[in-house]
Amino acid sequence: MSKKLKITLTCSVLILLFLIWGSLSYLKSLDNQVPMINIQANKTIPKKLSIEQHFLYDKSTLFESDQITNKQSEIHSRKNNGESSIVLVIDGVEETILGYLDTSDSLAKITLNVFDENSDLVVDYEVHTVFGEESGTMQVAFAQPK
Repeated sequence: MSKKLKITLTCSVLILLFLIWGSLSYLKSLDNQVPMINIQANKTIPKKLSIEQHFLYDKSTLFESDQITNKQSEIHSRKNNGESSIVLVIDGVEETILGYLDTSDSLAKITLNVFDENSDLVVDYEVHTVFGEESGTMQVAFAQPK
């Protein structure tokens, strides 16, 4: 084998190892980030809000607040030991905002934009995980007080 071929192979192997190491370091850093929730509301809304993680036989509350207001906070998640879904609950009304969270994935960020429109709440949401994202809109109608 020629000297030039040996150098080329050595450089190729070193570059490949460097790329693998960089990718693994990046994924590990994503896994070590603290998941966050960011709520933006057009005004303070006196409704209870919570975010739950539903497993097959169990559920865990990740975040809860007695009123909806502008807020940024850590999500208190537990280790993802099984496939799960993420559910937004506003005054007892539930909406699945992430239908499937795999055991190899984890939450990174949840963003909620909440608009109080007379007797309705409209929530635009984005859920970011390490490997993807999901977004949508939830509409909650409440009866007008008499």
